[in-house]
Amino acid sequence: MKNFSNKLKSLRQEKGLTQEQLAKQIFVSRTLITKYETGKVVPSKDNLEKIADYFNVDISLLFNNDDTLEVVLDKNKTNNNYKLINNVLIILTIVLLLTFVVIAFIPLITSFKYVYPIPPGQNTPNREYVTLSIVMSSLNNQNPIGLLTFLFCLINSGLGFTNLFITNNKYLLISHYILFFINLILVFLSVAFAISSYNTL
Repeated sequence: MKNFSNKLKSLRQEKGLTQEQLAKQIFVSRTLITKYETGKVVPSKDNLEKIADYFNVDISLLFNNDDTLEVVLDKNKTNNNYKLINNVLIILTIVLLLTFVVIAFIPLITSFKYVYPIPPGQNTPNREYVTLSIVMSSLNNQNPIGLLTFLFCLINSGLGFTNLFITNNKYLLISHYILFFINLILVFLSVAFAISSYNTL
C-alpha cells in the first residue's frame, strides 16, 4: 500500500492539487485522501477507478505489481461481502421486530368468561366474549412488559434502519444487535405474561 500512497501523492502534486481539490474532483472527503496518502485506508474498487480515470492511468500502474493490486481488490471484495451479509442480517432483525409490533395489537387469544353475579331469573351467569392481545393484556393488568417490548422493538427497528444507511459505525451496529437480543427476551416475557393473564380470566 505504501507504493500506492506515494504514487497517489506524486500524481496529485504533479497536477498542483491540494488534497481538498483532489477530493472534490473524485467526490470523496479530504480526510479520505489523507488516509489514502498515509496508507491508513485501502481505497474501494470504485474509488480506485475514479482515481485512475481522473489521472488517466491504468489501475495497475498505481501499484508495484499485480499481486498488490489483487490483495487490495480481494480485501474490498471481502468487505463488500461482509457488508452484504450484515445488511441481510439487519433486514431480518427489522422484519422480526416489526412483526412483533404488529402482532402485539392482534388478539391472539379469544375466549369466553362468565360474568358474575348471576342475573335474576337465570340459573347460569352470562358469558362475555374476550379477546386478548399482548398490549391489551399489559394495559388491563397494569404490567408494563408488553408496552415496553412494543416501544423497544420500535426503537430497535429505527436503529436497524439507521445502520442500513450509516456505514462504518460499529458502535451503532453493536447497539442494534445487543438491543435485538434484549428484545428477544422481552418478547418471550410478554408472550408468557399474556398467556398467564389468559389463564387467570
